[in-house]
Amino acid sequence: MNKFIKTFIIVLILTFSITVTAFATEFETTNTKSISQFELNSSYEKVDLFLEDKSQSNAISKYSILSQETIFPDVNINVTLKALTKSDTDFIDILDTTDLRIPGDVTNYYFGLQGGCYDGQYYYYSFIVKNASGTQVDTRIACVEKNTDGSFSVVALNSGLIDPLQHANDMTYNENTDEIVIACCSEYEQRICTISAEQLQNESAPKNFIEYDISCVISSIDYNKTRNQYVVSTKEAKNYLVVLDGNFNLIKGIGDKTTYTSDENWNRQGISCDNKYIYYSYFLSSGNTTTYTLQNKIRIFDWSGNYIKTLLIDVVEGTDRIYEIENIIFTDDKVLLGFNCPVTSQNRRFCYADITDLTYHIEYCPDENINEYIGVENDNVSSIMFRGIPTELYKFRVKQPGKNFVGWTLYRSEVDKWYYETPSGTKSWYKEGSQPTGSTKVIYEDKKAVTQTGASGEHLLMCAQWETTNKFNVTFVSNGGTGTMSNLEVVYGTGANLTTNAFSKTNRTFKGWNAYWSELNKWYYTDSNGNRGWYTEGFEPDGYKKYVYSDGQNVVQTVYAGSNVYMYAAWDEYKVYCNANGAKIGISGIKPMITARNSTGYTNYIETFTSDDLYLEERTFNGCYLYREEIDSWYYESSDGAQRKWCKEGSQPAGYKKYLKTFNSDGVASFGGTALAGETLVLVAQWS
Repeated sequence: MNKFIKTFIIVLILTFSITVTAFATEFETTNTKSISQFELNSSYEKVDLFLEDKSQSNAISKYSILSQETIFPDVNINVTLKALTKSDTDFIDILDTTDLRIPGDVTNYYFGLQGGCYDGQYYYYSFIVKNASGTQVDTRIACVEKNTDGSFSVVALNSGLIDPLQHANDMTYNENTDEIVIACCSEYEQRICTISAEQLQNESAPKNFIEYDISCVISSIDYNKTRNQYVVSTKEAKNYLVVLDGNFNLIKGIGDKTTYTSDENWNRQGISCDNKYIYYSYFLSSGNTTTYTLQNKIRIFDWSGNYIKTLLIDVVEGTDRIYEIENIIFTDDKVLLGFNCPVTSQNRRFCYADITDLTYHIEYCPDENINEYIGVENDNVSSIMFRGIPTELYKFRVKQPGKNFVGWTLYRSEVDKWYYETPSGTKSWYKEGSQPTGSTKVIYEDKKAVTQTGASGEHLLMCAQWETTNKFNVTFVSNGGTGTMSNLEVVYGTGANLTTNAFSKTNRTFKGWNAYWSELNKWYYTDSNGNRGWYTEGFEPDGYKKYVYSDGQNVVQTVYAGSNVYMYAAWDEYKVYCNANGAKIGISGIKPMITARNSTGYTNYIETFTSDDLYLEERTFNGCYLYREEIDSWYYESSDGAQRKWCKEGSQPAGYKKYLKTFNSDGVASFGGTALAGETLVLVAQWS
C-alpha cells in the first residue's frame, strides 16, 4: 500500500440530511493449507464472468466503448458525432445553475462543470464556483441520479471542497475500493484525492479526503478495474500519458512528448479507458471563434501510447456559441459526454450528449436462462458496439467449474428471437420452436467480429455454451524473458508436474513461477506463516507476497476444472519505484518502474530525480529514503552511521534516523540486493 498520504477531513453542518443506499463491491478471499491439494469449495458460488488472459488484456470492462475502429485499423471510418441538437430529447440540463446555489449564496454566480464519473448507481459531477471578480471561491461535487425520462435529480450537493480539491478537473470511480478519485489540478497539479463514494451521497456527512502526491503533474484521470491501474494525462504534452498502479505509484509514461503546432490551441479535458484503449477528450480553446464548429474531439490511444484514431465531435446545437466537452462517462450500456454550454457571460448551461443511439448493447450471459437476465438487475458484463463497424466479441471465460467454454449463442430480446442456421446453411433469426426442422443455433466463437448483429439501440444477449471437462489448463508466461513453452493440461484431482522452465532473461536467474487465475483476476499469495490464498493484486493482506512454485512442482487442484492458470516466470529481481514526495516533476523527469537484480555480487545502477526534473519549481534534490512496501519498513542508520537496519516507522532503535541514499549529479546510484526478489522498493525523494 502507498504510505505517502495525507488525510483531509471536511465537516459540513447543514439543516437537513439525505439518506441513500451505498453502492458496494464484494471481494472474495480463499484460504488454503496445501498448494498441491488446494481444497476448492464444493458449494459453488453464483456464476460470474471474468477476464480471460491478463497477459493479453483481452477482456471487456463495463466501461468499454468506442474501440471498434481500432480492431480493424485498415477500415477507413470518419466518425462525426452530432452530439447536441435542438430537437434532441437528450439535450437536457444536468443541473440548472440555481441547483448549485447554497441558501444565501447570492454573490457566487459563475459555475463551471469539470469532472464526471459513474459508480453503477449514481453520477458524480464536479463544479468550480467563481465570484463576480472571477476568483474561484468554492469547489462542489453533485451526486445525481438519472431518471427514466432522461432528466437528472440531485441526491446530494457537497460544497466547501476548494481545499483540498481546487479545480477538481477530472474524476473517476474505483470499483475495487468504492472510492471517487479526483485529479485536483490548479495549485495542486501533482495531487490526487480519494473519498468514499458513500460520503458524497450524503451532503451532511463529514468528508474524509485522502491526498496522494504523485510523481508528475497531471490534468485528468481514469481507472481500469481489470488492470487495477490509473491512466492520467500530463500537464505539459498533449499526447503523452502516464500509467499508475492501484497505489498511485508511477509505472510508466506512454505516448508522444512532442506538442505539435496543430495541437497548440487544443485544451486537454476528461479522459476514460477500457482494457485495450484510452479515450482522451480535447476542446479547441481558440482559433475557431468564427464558426464555432468542430470544437471538440476524442483521441484514442492503446495502453502502449500508440495513437489509434481521432473522433471529431460536431456539436450542432448552434454555431453562435462555445460548447466545451469536459468529461466522458461510460456506464453499463451508455456513453455520455458532459459539456459546458454558456448561455450568457454570467451563466452556464450544463448538458450531456447521449450517443447510445449509435450503438447496440451486448450482454454476456453464463447460460441460456434468458428470463433471469432480461429487465433484471444482474452481474453480467456488458459492452457497447457501434453498428456498421466490425467489432470483436470480447474474449471471456466464465467461472463454471468442470466446464470448458465453447462459444456464444445469440438472442435478441426486443423480438424474442435466436440466431439459427438451417440445414441448407442459411442463417436467420427465429423464435425458439418456429425455426425450420433440423436448424441449430449458431455458435459464435471467442473474439468473432460482428458488424450489424443488433439493430440501433437493441439489446442482444450472448449466451455461453459449455462442454464438460475434468482438466484445467496451465499457460507459461516468460515475464520479460525469451523462449517458448507449450501449454500444459492437468487432470483435476490427479495432477501433473509443471513443465521444466525453458525461458531465460538477460542478467537474471529463474526462481520459480507465480500463479495467476485468469477467471478470478487473482494471484496466489502467501505469508511468512504459510497461510495462502488468491487475491487481486494490490488487495492482498499486509505481509503477503506472491507464492513461488518450484520448477517441476506437482499441481493437483490448483484451480477448478475448466479454468485457466497462468504461470509467470519469477526472476531474481525486485521492482523499483521513484516517488517525488510532493515535488512537481515534468515529463522530462518521469521515472518509470524498473526491476533490479537481487543477487550477491551484482550491482544495479538506478536513476532517480535531479533538480532539473522539476516543473516550474526550484528545489535542490538531496537524495532518497528507502522504503520496502511488502514489509512496511524504512531503512534506518545509527547516529554514528555504523549500523543500518530495516524498521517499521516508530519502531527503530533510539538514536536511529532514516538513511539518506545519495546520488551523483545525473541522479544515479549503485544498489545491490536492497530488497528481496519479488518485493517492491520505493525511492522517496528528499528536497530542500
